[in-house]
Amino acid sequence: MDTMAVKQYAAGLEKQLQTNAGDSSTAKQLRLANNYLQACSYFEGAGWSWAVKATGLSAIKRYYVAADMLKEIVADPSNPLYYKALYLRGRLHYWLGKEDRTFYPDTVSEKHFTLLSSKFPDHSILQMYRGTLVPFAIGVDLKPVDGAPLWAVYQREAMYRMLHIINWWVKEKQTANGELGGKYGDDVEILRWWLPAILGADDSTATLGYTRLADGVWNSEILERGFAKRVDDVEHSAELFRDTHPAMFLIKYGDPEYVERCMYSMQNFTGVWTGLTPRGHRHFKSYYLSATQVREEEPYGVDVPLNARAVLPGLWLAWYNKNPQLLQSFSEWCNAWVEDAEREENGKPAGVFPAAIAFTSDKIGGYTGTWYDANLTYPYYRWESLGHVGELYNHLLGMYAITRNENFLRPLQSVVKIMQDSTRHASQSNPGSFEWVKDNLSGNSNEGSEDKHPLSKLFAMAKKVTTIPAFDNLVLQYGQPYNKYDISNNQEEIIKGFGELLNSLRYNFPLLTSEVKFTDRVYVPGSNLLFGMYTGHFGSGFEYPALVATWKNTGADVSVFVRRGNTTSATVSLFNAGKQKQVEMRTWLVAPGLYKLKAGIDTNDDGVIDELKTDKEIVLVESVNTISLDVPSKMNWVVSLEQISTAANTNTTVADLAIADRDIQLPSAIVPGQTIEVTATVHNIGNLIAQDVEVHLIVDGKKVDSKKIDAIEAPNDLHPRMKEVKWQWLAQRGRHSITIEVDTKQKEITKQNNHAVRMVSVKSK
Repeated sequence: MDTMAVKQYAAGLEKQLQTNAGDSSTAKQLRLANNYLQACSYFEGAGWSWAVKATGLSAIKRYYVAADMLKEIVADPSNPLYYKALYLRGRLHYWLGKEDRTFYPDTVSEKHFTLLSSKFPDHSILQMYRGTLVPFAIGVDLKPVDGAPLWAVYQREAMYRMLHIINWWVKEKQTANGELGGKYGDDVEILRWWLPAILGADDSTATLGYTRLADGVWNSEILERGFAKRVDDVEHSAELFRDTHPAMFLIKYGDPEYVERCMYSMQNFTGVWTGLTPRGHRHFKSYYLSATQVREEEPYGVDVPLNARAVLPGLWLAWYNKNPQLLQSFSEWCNAWVEDAEREENGKPAGVFPAAIAFTSDKIGGYTGTWYDANLTYPYYRWESLGHVGELYNHLLGMYAITRNENFLRPLQSVVKIMQDSTRHASQSNPGSFEWVKDNLSGNSNEGSEDKHPLSKLFAMAKKVTTIPAFDNLVLQYGQPYNKYDISNNQEEIIKGFGELLNSLRYNFPLLTSEVKFTDRVYVPGSNLLFGMYTGHFGSGFEYPALVATWKNTGADVSVFVRRGNTTSATVSLFNAGKQKQVEMRTWLVAPGLYKLKAGIDTNDDGVIDELKTDKEIVLVESVNTISLDVPSKMNWVVSLEQISTAANTNTTVADLAIADRDIQLPSAIVPGQTIEVTATVHNIGNLIAQDVEVHLIVDGKKVDSKKIDAIEAPNDLHPRMKEVKWQWLAQRGRHSITIEVDTKQKEITKQNNHAVRMVSVKSK
């Protein structure tokens, strides 16, 4: 693994050739040594942007080349570099097999590793590559704390181990531009299991890493106006923005920067991506798209269910500020798919989405003769790749949750009806037939199974946002552990779920960190269990904001178990393995109104308060609220909210003034006695004009001056709206806090984003 010895070896060979230029054997060995060093360089370059620019080759292409460079060495056991080349080539093939297995199944690495293991039986990483589970320590005492329920014991261990992995990536691997070494398009996929650490344990390092990657992608050369610059299929062109920015609504709630980035991205929806078909349906013109163009020629000119991936950030934007233009255009697209699902054409049964819709003709199945296979670039565009089709159902469910338009539920209700049909057929079903559809939906195919159904999260989401009882049985049959608990109230589902999760976190640390060459292949199976317990959400966190709660000042020692939650109530168990502390519970699902807040001790871990300690009334004013909670040490603590009365005014047409610390501009260098200009940029990210806005300059806690903004228009056309305010301030020596506060008498989405602070040091030259 250390190339220094090989470099010294190559240098010695070069000296030999200087004295004996005709030594063909030495020349050959020098060539092979240089090949080895070049292969090492290609391997270590991975997906870093600098490596791609320097070589003109992607990581996959470099790895193919590197593996070929080593062929001659591994064919000769007498070569001094034989074992090193075997190990490197085995690792190359291992990771190529993980990343590119459809086109390049790994048939080499195990052969190489087997040869090596006979020579190096104690090499631990080699044994990990061969499938041996090697435990790793994290430097924390994970022994059960007295009085801790089993779920808290397991959650604490799981979170400490998850943080150990995430912190390694942020501290050891991540660069200032957010890259993690696997290329941005793969790096963003690692974030899919980070949210429990951020929104549950409130880990600052995980938050920094996530935010840095989101900002790095936004500022990179490969993104433009919230989407990929290069035309590609939607699976790949959408992932850069889709995998980073929806969750920023949770991580940086109300921050205008991330809301406005989604506005820019969704300008593409009607401006570039979609149009009206001959039937008058709004559809995507293609599934190959970028921020500026689409490929409309055959066979690319089709709308596919996976195009919902491109608009997930827009769904969060619509949830946040109910942008009327976005809701209108999204509704047109949703209604088109609802009608297409109900069409019987080209052999498609009524009630299911086709694999594609031709934009120029509205033909079911695109340009092929089958409704379920449009013969597109990758196999996951076939209908039976239900996990990808599920993204469209997810969008429709989200739109239902926002608009309460029951039309958007019809496609999923058709799926439920098909799955509830108890009739069975004896023979193997023909692809495309109703029986075949039913087999796939019921998990009786290669795509689905009882415990890994590709639509399991969708059923749980449907239960969460509709409360329709018909989804209960589907969740109980196919759901993930937390979602099954949410229906059954059976804690055994939670305990069983920890088996998979802890098995993925206890072993083979290098294969989750330092050995990784493709960051989209770093999985933590079962991590959704953690997110469900911390937040009451049905999935990974970024699908749609149906959370009961998120947390601040918790840390890994405070275990959290959201027992239940809806728009009028919530019950949460907490066990604090550390010292007594105050935490913050941020509520997302409960509606504004008057609530009874209770807290106390649960003596038998059933989620019910047995010894009441707190009983008071609180008012939740906004859609998202923050509640401070004292959590004692080493007690099974339960907190409950029950609505007494709902808020009188729940109008969703409101302004939203917003400012962040980056919106305060100051000179880069300030000296005592200098009069400087303080500039503040104030945004309106709501859906109603903000009027009579007061903007206050506060220095070190004292109000210095106020300015007035008559009005800031609402960004209802998806173009951000903001105005600047300027002050003159006489700087004094020392360190000062510059605070800007904005205010209006109007109702807002939230007032949590109405102030920002910049710290400034005023020193002599």
